[in-house]
Amino acid sequence: MKAVGELNVCGLVYRVFVASADESAELTGDDDGACATASGEIFVRASLSPSRKRDTLVHEIAHAYLEASGLREFLKTKVKGDYDAFEESFIRLLVPSFLRFVDDNARELVRLVRKGKWTR
Repeated sequence: MKAVGELNVCGLVYRVFVASADESAELTGDDDGACATASGEIFVRASLSPSRKRDTLVHEIAHAYLEASGLREFLKTKVKGDYDAFEESFIRLLVPSFLRFVDDNARELVRLVRKGKWTR
């Protein structure tokens, strides 16, 4: 298992690892990644292609964000039925279009978002 970095998600630090299923109990079955919110760890399967690793990392960050922001608890009060299935479907729909948005607008996005310099 290889630690590749740390991310701050709503004030909580998540350590990011690239690992095989043999190295991480969090990676089960066909999962490409996992987000262990209790320990603040994100795991991405080592055997994935670089683009799939990126997609999986952003997918797991979305899980971390829902937990760290409190949005998961709010949504649980609104969603009828299997919340875990809802969350997974929601993230699977959101991440590809979000990544496309970032790819299409990366330079301008950094310029506009960076500390609000353009608002002065």
